[in-house]
Amino acid sequence: MKKSTIKIAGFMMLAMLLGGHSTASAQNFDLNGDGTVDVADISALITHMAGNPQGGLFAFRQQTNATKLGESAGKAVDLGLPSARKWADKNLGYSKDQNYGAYFAWGGRTAVIAKGKNYVFDAGTILEDKKTAFTWKNYEWISEGGTTWRDVCKYTIEDGAEDAWWYGYGSYGDATFCGDGIDVLEPEDDAATFHWGGKWRMPYTHEIEELLEYTDQEWDTDKHELRNGKAAKDATGIWGCWFKGKNPGRDGRDWSKAEIFLPAAGSAEYQYVEYRDGQYMFPRGKYWGKEVDHKNGHFGHQPTSSATILSINRKVCCEDEAEAMVSFYERQYGLSIRPVMGD
Repeated sequence: MKKSTIKIAGFMMLAMLLGGHSTASAQNFDLNGDGTVDVADISALITHMAGNPQGGLFAFRQQTNATKLGESAGKAVDLGLPSARKWADKNLGYSKDQNYGAYFAWGGRTAVIAKGKNYVFDAGTILEDKKTAFTWKNYEWISEGGTTWRDVCKYTIEDGAEDAWWYGYGSYGDATFCGDGIDVLEPEDDAATFHWGGKWRMPYTHEIEELLEYTDQEWDTDKHELRNGKAAKDATGIWGCWFKGKNPGRDGRDWSKAEIFLPAAGSAEYQYVEYRDGQYMFPRGKYWGKEVDHKNGHFGHQPTSSATILSINRKVCCEDEAEAMVSFYERQYGLSIRPVMGD
């Protein structure tokens, strides 16, 4: 059965199930926990109809009632990019006391702040069970009781992972894709949109690629200490990557004075932050994009388990040269977010 046929059948079943029900009883069919009963709940019904390798009706974990950060949105900086896309001048969750920003799982809205010399998270800040560890078990979009990437329950693409829940088996044992096929974060799951509002959102992969192609990257501290002649060993600022507009840039203008700084905030894995500035000789930064990774698996995992990122680090050869690239990372880990302004 084709995927489109399955979805139509699912919609018809949903309509029959809801027929004659009051609003209160209809809420029982809000299988994805977004507060409404609509087409988004069809994927759960499809799973039930097509079968599940783990058995039983698929149960969705609700999106947590994340508290908004309450911070002012960043300033939109025009770097002279061909698209005129503007990037924020600070990370999501930035403050003068926490200038690395917050950490988020991909598709999660709950902000987790690292603090202290051991970089241990504040307690009670993520997911229903109040665990702070960034693991598959605690991931926002994991099936109830799920513990691995195979149990991801939203943003599932057709990637051949036939032992995962988003593939069901028919009467002849043939695997059929029955996931949602959504590969881009919806606005309600975009942490930048949720916390800053307006037109702020996380960047698409092609926007990260444009940033890399049409800017010059420089490894330095947030105080421009290397640029101003200070030796790296004497620097006191936060290490990271400067993205500077080019000359000539858009419209033939000099954009070299337009720049943004992305700190080497590391990544939050399990209950600790790794590779953050000051913790290792070569600090790194990892920033979520808006899309599921289509091209790569991660340590044998399938693309559905990963999302695209902007990765930054210092080149081994030179103290002031940055290495920035598009890469991918497992969705359950906590990374930084640098929003963009756009439709």
